[in-house]
Amino acid sequence: MARQLWGRDFDIVKEGLDESQVAMFITELIGERDDLLHRQDHLDSLTKLAERTVAEADKLAADIRKEIEEESRAQAAMILAQAEKEAQELMEQKQAEILAVANKEAQEVRDRAQQEAAVIRDRAQQEVEHLVNQQQQRVQEEVKEMAQKLHSQLMAGLKGVTEQATALQAEWESKLSVSLEGSLSPASISPSPSVPVTEEPIAEMTVPDAPEEPVEKKAVLDTPEAEAQVESKPQEEEKTKAELKPQTEEKAQTEVKPKAEAGAKAEAKNDNNIFEQLEQAWGNADMAEPADKPEVAPAEAISQPEGETADKTTVVLDGDMSSATYEGRVALDILPPLSPNQLVEIQRYLRDWPGIGIIELGPGNGGYSITLSLDKPMPLIDILEQLPDIETAEERVDSGDGRDAPDKKGLKRIAITLCRTK
Repeated sequence: MARQLWGRDFDIVKEGLDESQVAMFITELIGERDDLLHRQDHLDSLTKLAERTVAEADKLAADIRKEIEEESRAQAAMILAQAEKEAQELMEQKQAEILAVANKEAQEVRDRAQQEAAVIRDRAQQEVEHLVNQQQQRVQEEVKEMAQKLHSQLMAGLKGVTEQATALQAEWESKLSVSLEGSLSPASISPSPSVPVTEEPIAEMTVPDAPEEPVEKKAVLDTPEAEAQVESKPQEEEKTKAELKPQTEEKAQTEVKPKAEAGAKAEAKNDNNIFEQLEQAWGNADMAEPADKPEVAPAEAISQPEGETADKTTVVLDGDMSSATYEGRVALDILPPLSPNQLVEIQRYLRDWPGIGIIELGPGNGGYSITLSLDKPMPLIDILEQLPDIETAEERVDSGDGRDAPDKKGLKRIAITLCRTK
C-alpha cells in the first residue's frame, strides 16, 4: 500500500520509521528549503540591483569621464593657445632685441670700418706724399747736380774761350808788331774798320797773316803822318779786341746757357716722365670702355672644338700650372724698364679679374708697385704669366722688417718683369 505525504506517494513497509518524526524532519527540510529559496530570491534581487547599480555607475563614470575629457581638451586648447600667444610675443620680443643688438653691432662694425678706412686713406695719403716728396727731392738733387755739372762745364768752356781769346790776342799782337816792323805802305797802315763779330765760336776763328809789303816802301814811314798812323794802329787793334772779347763771351754764354738749362730740364723731365705717362694712362683707362672680363677655367673643364679659337679676353690656365695659391693682400713689384701702356693693360686685366681687387698702386722698390686683395685662394703667378705683357713672375721673399712700407710687414710679394716692347 501507499500513502501520500506532502504531495508525494510513499510506500508503507512493515518495518519502517516513525511517521511523526519523519514528517517533522521532512517539514524542517521543506522549511529550510523555502528559507533558502527566499534567500536565493533576495540575493538574486540584490545581485540584479548591484548589476544595475554597477551599470549605472559605469554609465555615470563614462559620462563623467567624457565630460572631463571634453573639459580637459577645452582647457588644453586654451592653455596651448595661451602658450602659443605668449611664445609668439616672447619670440617677437627676442627678435626685436636680437635685431636691435645686430643693428648696434653692425653700426659699430661700420663705424670701425669707416675709421679704419679713414686711417688707411690717411696713411696712403701720407705715403703718397712721402713718395712724392722723395721723388721731388731726388729729382731736385739730380737737377741741382746736373746744373752744377753743366755750370762747371760752362765755366770751363768760358775759361777755355778766354784762354783762346788771350792767346789769339797775344798772337795777333805779335803778328801786328812783326808786320809793323816790316815795310808797310801808307795804305796798308791806314786805320782798319772794326772787326765784325762772326757767328763761329772763338775756338774756330783764325787771324790771317799780315801781307808783306815791299821793302822799297819803307822810306815812306819816315814821314810824320806815317809815324802817327803807325802809333795809332796798336791802339785801334787793342780797341777792336776789347770790343770783340765781350761780344764773344756774351755769344758763348748765350749759346751754352740755354743748352745747359735745356739739358737740366730734360733730365728732370725724364725722371718724372714715366710717372706722368702712367697717371695719364690711368686716367685714359678709367675713361675708356671696360674690357671684357677674363674668364678662368681649369684645364680639365676646357674642351675647344677643332677649327675654333678661344676669345682674346679669355685666359686659359694650363694643366701643368704650379699649385701655389695666394689669398688676402699680395704686392706686385713691377721691375724697370716700365711701359705705361703695358702697366695700363695689366691693371685693366687685374681690375676685371673675378675675385681680385686693386687697393693701392704707385711707385715703389725702384719700379712700380700694385697691392692686390684676393677674395679667395687662386694661382696668382700662373694667372700673371698668362698675360701677354708679362715675361716672368716670381715670388719674392719679404724680409719682414717692413722696409718697403710700415704697414706692409710680412706682405707676400711677387716680382714681375715686363716683356720688352718693340
